[in-house]
Amino acid sequence: MEIDAYLAHLHRDAERFAATTSGRLDAPVAACPGWDLRQLAVHTGQVHRWATAAVIQGTRPSVGGDAPADADIGPWLLDGVAALVGALGAAPPHAPTWHPFPFEQQVWVWARRQAHETAVHRWDAEVAATGTS
Repeated sequence: MEIDAYLAHLHRDAERFAATTSGRLDAPVAACPGWDLRQLAVHTGQVHRWATAAVIQGTRPSVGGDAPADADIGPWLLDGVAALVGALGAAPPHAPTWHPFPFEQQVWVWARRQAHETAVHRWDAEVAATGTS
């Protein structure tokens, strides 16, 4: 799959995930025991920011970053994914970067990994938001 396809999926799944944050943020996430929808959204948004820093800096970024108030979670999630998609789209796919995965240390790995992680957590969020399992 080309990097542009990963980025399109990443963006689309983040939009669907962000849409779930307009409901009950205290809804439990069955696939992530002990987490609610807010915690899942914060985790995903922080991972997007972490990956963005790794792509831009090429080194292991520090973990952290504050999450916004509940009403701002959806836009915050979308801002983070926009920065990630921008960084990944601007870098050559085979440019060097840091990541913790057992593949070559190249940017394309982040595009693939973040597309997968965002898709999985989008599904988790939609299931939590609808109360289905």
